[in-house]
Amino acid sequence: EVRELAEAQDDERKAAVDMRLIDPELPEEPGGKIERMADKAAAFYKDGEKHKFAQLLFVNQGPPGSDALYPVYTDLIGKLVARGIPREEIATIYDAKKDEDKQALFDRVNKGEIRVLIGSMLKMGTGVNVQERAKVLQQLEPCFTPGLLVQMEGRVLRQGNINWEDPTKPQEVTMVRYLSKGSSDEFMYSLLAAKHKVNQDFLSGRLEADVIVDVDI
Repeated sequence: EVRELAEAQDDERKAAVDMRLIDPELPEEPGGKIERMADKAAAFYKDGEKHKFAQLLFVNQGPPGSDALYPVYTDLIGKLVARGIPREEIATIYDAKKDEDKQALFDRVNKGEIRVLIGSMLKMGTGVNVQERAKVLQQLEPCFTPGLLVQMEGRVLRQGNINWEDPTKPQEVTMVRYLSKGSSDEFMYSLLAAKHKVNQDFLSGRLEADVIVDVDI
């Protein structure tokens, strides 16, 4: 029963991204999450052309080499290219297999050579130092813990993020999150907010407890 519940929850998360992750024979839904992410990415790309600003797209489902029924990354990259972003300026965190490859990839982002970097929350949420030109963060689906959310936001909200008009000031950044109405996204974001409140109450002394445990559901 526990296994069936976990599988059902996993299917709900997939359906909230794209129903083709459940049934690849289904047609694409107009105005779906992936299409909207591609539209915004193309607009942000044009807006940031002058200073070669970069954007980070957090996508958990359908990475390269996975057994997903629907290749989300392949479709997303195709949509980005169709909207005018050169393929050579798009990369995924999965392109870098070794530590030295990752550093070379991050250097290319900081130099403005890679303008769109795609990866999962776990692979790209920490240890990704591309803050020099990172201006936009897009998150396709909810994360499980406030800590992971803070880590993801830290890829763009950190020292070293350069304002090219006035280097003495911190760079303004944009963060976009997608939510499918009536889906598990609503529960996940409400759960995330509740966890965040508990964490804040604990840190401020308002919560009468010695230990709290953050668990994935």
